[in-house]
Amino acid sequence: MLGYINGKVARPKENVKTEHARDTEAWVVRSDLIVKSWILGSITEQITIYVVDRLIYKFPNADFTAKDVWDELQYKITNNGYTILHIAVNSGKNHELLELLLGQIPVNQQLVELKNNSDGSTLLHVAAIVGNTKAVNILAARDRDLLIAKDNKDQTPLAISLSNMHTETSWCLLNHVNTRTEKNTLFAGANGDNLLVLAISSKEFAWPFVRRRVADFDHSKEVLTTACEMICSSIDPSSHHLYFTNPLFEAIRQDAIEVAKEILYKFPDAVWSVNEDGHNIIQLRKYLQHSTWNERT
Repeated sequence: MLGYINGKVARPKENVKTEHARDTEAWVVRSDLIVKSWILGSITEQITIYVVDRLIYKFPNADFTAKDVWDELQYKITNNGYTILHIAVNSGKNHELLELLLGQIPVNQQLVELKNNSDGSTLLHVAAIVGNTKAVNILAARDRDLLIAKDNKDQTPLAISLSNMHTETSWCLLNHVNTRTEKNTLFAGANGDNLLVLAISSKEFAWPFVRRRVADFDHSKEVLTTACEMICSSIDPSSHHLYFTNPLFEAIRQDAIEVAKEILYKFPDAVWSVNEDGHNIIQLRKYLQHSTWNERT
């Protein structure tokens, strides 16, 4: 099917004898119908209706071609600035269509510039919101700037993915973070602290991995481990306390003991941390246990 779009499927010659002219015309019509059906069948019903209505308005007295459909899909089609690319990422219905659409964008056009007007979400933000891991791989390979792009709320795709509890997608995003610039942007200042708190606060990250066989691959554990390692490797040790204090106490509050152990293993000095009430981790643990006991009795 891609051959009809990229020209690899050759059409019959135009200068043909009269007796073959009808066959040529039939081939063109049939091929065009196939392509239109494939394109429109690869997107949601709502967008299909929108696109077809627009094309009927543009061509009231003539049928529109597959190329007309293709061209229409590249324009912004919603009030908030979403393009068909955003829709394709959001639906996760046809990754082949997504790759094909990306192939139509000029090489000098950065994907990071394609943001919607309302919240500043890039294509990667949309993929992170819905947990479209395959789209994350496709987009990150095309434009690495997407990894550190922030929306209007100063949120990166990784933060969005963590807050939506998409552990596999979060692990995928972390796997694409390779350069020191990317690490510093993601984990510098309060960002790194917030990312770890997000990971621990989510119930997905309560981590029953300790009850599983060691051989089991657990994306949740890998997310925390990788995040801690990135902070260790890219942030000056004298600033590590800025990153582990809140996550550690969040782990204690969530009764995620294995998570707390992981943080203490990566940041041994965290054992001396105190929270805003002046409690260390042992005191907080005892306080929470006492409070829970009182609630039950």
